Amino acid sequence: MGGNLPPESVATLDRNTHAVVALAENIKIKTRFSSETTYQIDIDNAWLESTDWEMPIYEIDDIEPGTTTVELSSLRFELTEEVQGQLQEHVSETYSQFIKQNNLEILFNSQKLSPIEFDNWAYPPEYEPRYYMFEILADSGQKVGVEIYGGLILDRNPVAENYGVYFYCNERLIMKEVKEREVGYIRGFAGIPHPDASLARVIIKFNGPARLMPWNSTKSGINFSNLVYKDIHNVLMPVISDFSSLSRRLKGDWEEKVFTHKTGEMKYLDIDDVKSVRKSYLPPLPKVRKKAIDHLREKNATIVSKKPWVAGLLDSLAAQVLIGRQKFETKNRIALILLDSTFEIALKEYIVHTEGLDRGGRTLEQLFNQRDAVISVVKQQISFNPDTLKLINHYYLLRNKLIHERATVDVTDSDIKIFRGAVDECLKSLFRLQT
Repeated sequence: MGGNLPPESVATLDRNTHAVVALAENIKIKTRFSSETTYQIDIDNAWLESTDWEMPIYEIDDIEPGTTTVELSSLRFELTEEVQGQLQEHVSETYSQFIKQNNLEILFNSQKLSPIEFDNWAYPPEYEPRYYMFEILADSGQKVGVEIYGGLILDRNPVAENYGVYFYCNERLIMKEVKEREVGYIRGFAGIPHPDASLARVIIKFNGPARLMPWNSTKSGINFSNLVYKDIHNVLMPVISDFSSLSRRLKGDWEEKVFTHKTGEMKYLDIDDVKSVRKSYLPPLPKVRKKAIDHLREKNATIVSKKPWVAGLLDSLAAQVLIGRQKFETKNRIALILLDSTFEIALKEYIVHTEGLDRGGRTLEQLFNQRDAVISVVKQQISFNPDTLKLINHYYLLRNKLIHERATVDVTDSDIKIFRGAVDECLKSLFRLQT
């Protein structure tokens, strides 16, 4: 038997066939509603090229009740292993909620697909993931349920950059890893997308009438101008902002302060008035651990503004601290040479920028051929502690052995600590630096 689709179905059919027509030249759609008659529709190039919009619909032998099958042949692209893998991953991600919650089976090459979800949260104390739940009342009087999950993640992938905002509409993944300004990636909120913030993830789920969903016409993206999306904006912005900032502040301690906390409880928050929310309900974020150079610059800001040539000395001291934290076998030797160079450069900067010093007619190059001569010139205006100078000279000789002699010299942690103290004292005498 044959027949035609009713006119009111033509527009809907046209929209729904776009996807399969893009994939293949020949399409057979078989469908059976409940236990009623089974029908088949054929779509091919001949029908597409025809000016006649009437589409034959055929009664065929029954298939399983409540079943629809779509058979594609003569594909318009090569279905390589790579493409198959991408398709399998896409389907597992997009329909994960259907697979998990509705006992749905999706077979791919005869294999059952498992849902791929993105709720792999970390549970650092006080900063566990947050769950926000509320409803939005549309102008029509209909409601849209909204769930927002935010937190730090354990499955960070620096290559895929799998952080950002994920959107679901009626249990279907619409977009993932969104890092646009519309979701908060802008200065003053989550900041510019950067690996420092790559532990922050927010998942948003909308459920309600399809016409109220903030998806675009192809269900492949979010319409950020949609009124429902605008209503959640006040909640989303502080959540993505605070967790991004938390990720940055814990950078360097992720292994200890994030990745070790693999279990815990999510904090649930019911929101009555979504439009009035302006915060994430996180406790105060941890203070940023300043680097050695930040401390030095902060303490000596006034001096550096008046004597900018001392800024390099501060950098050298900070570098010595950084070297000491490394696992280099010869880190103490490197630190010793760096500290001695810092002291010598400090003497040079003092001589160059101080008037009234008598060099005895020698150029800087001639003067610096002999350390004692340099110190004698500086001592015309600076009074060094004799014991400190003895320590400086001791490590100067040790440095010369490292550089000029074949013998290997051991430099201990204690040596570096003592030498650093002596150099600090001399820099204070020369420039009043606080080190």
